[in-house]
Amino acid sequence: MKQSSLAESAKSKDQSNEIQTVMQVEISKFLNLMCLRLLKESIRGVISDMVQCAVKPLQDKIVELEAKVEKLQEKTNDNEQYSRRYSIRIYGPSQVPGLVQEGVDEVVPKENCAQTVIDFCKAELGLIVKCEEIDRAHRIGRPSDAGQRAIIVKFVGYESKLKVRRAKRRLRGKRIFINEDLAWLNQKLLKQVREVCKGSALVYTADGYVMVRSKNGEPPVRVRNVEDLDIFGFD
Repeated sequence: MKQSSLAESAKSKDQSNEIQTVMQVEISKFLNLMCLRLLKESIRGVISDMVQCAVKPLQDKIVELEAKVEKLQEKTNDNEQYSRRYSIRIYGPSQVPGLVQEGVDEVVPKENCAQTVIDFCKAELGLIVKCEEIDRAHRIGRPSDAGQRAIIVKFVGYESKLKVRRAKRRLRGKRIFINEDLAWLNQKLLKQVREVCKGSALVYTADGYVMVRSKNGEPPVRVRNVEDLDIFGFD
C-alpha cells in the first residue's frame, strides 16, 4: 500500500511539474508576443514621426510654391488682359467670301475687316467710327452656324472701344454680340461664373474683369475665382 501511495504521489508531483512547466512556457510565449507587439508599435511610431518630420518641410514648400505659381499666373493673366484693353470681339457681321485667284491653290481674302467694322458700327450701332481709330481688325475662330467668323478689333484708343461697347445695347434682340477680348483664364472664369450664377445674378465683364451683381440691388463685385461667389450664397 505504501509503495502504491508513494507511486501515485510521485506521479501527481510529476504531473504538477509538467503543468507548471507548460504554463511557464505559455506565459513566456505570451510575454514575448506582447513585448514584440509593443516593440513593433514603438518602431512604427518612431518611423512615422521621422517620416512626418522629413515630409512636413516638403509639404510646406509645395504649398508655398503652389501659392507663388498661382500669383504668377494671376499676374501674367492681368498683364495679358491689360494688353487687350483696347480690343473687342464682334460676333455676327457678314463675312465677305474669299476670292480664288487663277493659278493659286489658296483662297485670298478680299475682305477689308476694318471697313467691315466701320460699316457695322454705322448700320447697327448708329456710330461713326473713323479708319484712324482702328489699329487692326481681322477674323478669328471657327465659323458660326451661319458661317460667320468673329472679328477682333483693336482700337487706337480706349475711348473708341468704350463708345462701341456702350452702344451694344442697340443690338438687343439681334443675333449680334460685342464682347471684350478676354485673356484665356478670364474666358474660362467667365464661363464658370455664368454657370454658377445662372438665373441668380447678372454676370458681365468690365475692362477685362469678371463682375457679378446680385438681384437684390447691391453693388457689383469683382470675381477672381469661383470661390469668391461664396459671399452670395448661391447653391
